[in-house]
Amino acid sequence: MPRAQIAPCPQNLRGDDLFETEEARQKLVTNLRENGLIQALVVVDLAVYLDEFPEHKDGFDDEHKYVIVAGHCRYDCAGDAGLEELRVDVQNQYVDKLTEIFLGENISRNDLTPFQEALGFLRLAEKGYSRQKIADASGRSKSFVVKMLAILPLADHPGLKKAVLQKRLSAEQAYLLMKDLHTADLVWRAHVAFLFKEVSSLEEAIAKVLLDPEGPAPEAGGSPRTDEQPNADTPAPEAGGSPRTDEQPNADTPAPEVPAQRETAAVEEARARAVAAQARGEKCAILIKEFPLTDPPSPTALRTAIAALDMIGKRGLGIAHKWMVVAGAELATSFADAQAYREHVLVAGSPTLKAQFGYAAALAEDEIWASDARRKADRRVLGYLTYLRDEAGYEPNAFERAHLPTPTSGV
Repeated sequence: MPRAQIAPCPQNLRGDDLFETEEARQKLVTNLRENGLIQALVVVDLAVYLDEFPEHKDGFDDEHKYVIVAGHCRYDCAGDAGLEELRVDVQNQYVDKLTEIFLGENISRNDLTPFQEALGFLRLAEKGYSRQKIADASGRSKSFVVKMLAILPLADHPGLKKAVLQKRLSAEQAYLLMKDLHTADLVWRAHVAFLFKEVSSLEEAIAKVLLDPEGPAPEAGGSPRTDEQPNADTPAPEAGGSPRTDEQPNADTPAPEVPAQRETAAVEEARARAVAAQARGEKCAILIKEFPLTDPPSPTALRTAIAALDMIGKRGLGIAHKWMVVAGAELATSFADAQAYREHVLVAGSPTLKAQFGYAAALAEDEIWASDARRKADRRVLGYLTYLRDEAGYEPNAFERAHLPTPTSGV
């Protein structure tokens, strides 16, 4: 079949971005020049294609007779290899399954960027597929599909698209930012704040943006951090795996765009949570500063504090260390790394310092629990909020007041 009668498929998720490097493309050109086209291109008749997708009729020339289903890379390189006649395998029965075919073929080879894969998911959603059905069709997990759909709007922001494609911002990190910030501009501000070490975690970056949404636009300056994952406790999505699903919405409905008013309400809610978290952090720092350091802790209290420091996660340890710095705790400012400070305290710290840091660790773990928007006001959260209210004068916000017991009723 003359190559001129064959056309690339407009539905091809990779578009013109068929090769990661020019070297990879030239390698295929050389192979085709030396060995010819061993495997036929899978195509459908143009007339059959246009019956299914009439919106693409202006994308073809008069000489086109076939549309590629599989073999876009070979077709692209055939011209440079001097091949003007190509073998084809006409398979018209595939015309209504093109998106599924493109997803499956490219996912199996890890050839798609996160945004290209998300675009494929969106096309299936537009056909009426539920998130679960998309997952089944693509071989991905349901939560992975939800996360990829959530970050697709970021592809329209040049800076964020480049950051994701260059893997300076992982798809998981982009999802965590988008889940709370909802708009590409706010996500960009948080990404830059984290990248250039204005904050120590994505959670702090989100809070920074929410607490100052009208602040000056960040500029990419300074020395970017080199660590890829800011929070070792957050799993990254894996192909075909089962990432956490506890934050996911109804998985049996397609993925519509979120209306602007809902975005605004969601951002305002997230901002209110950030304000409350900042206030709770200030009260915790005060409690840590006021921790009694004159009386040595009992053996039981000391063992409890050491256990809290041994078991605390990376994020909680960072929060506890920050509060110890604010409280002016012994040598806290001398250690920029929270884990190094913990090792010092456990090895060489006094019993009272161990108890104080263990107390901070316990508060930090409760704060992580309370600030998680996915969690309801359970007994642990209510106990923590009641403690801050009664011991430190914390003023709960409207949501917290609706769930807290009165000061005399207990939890």
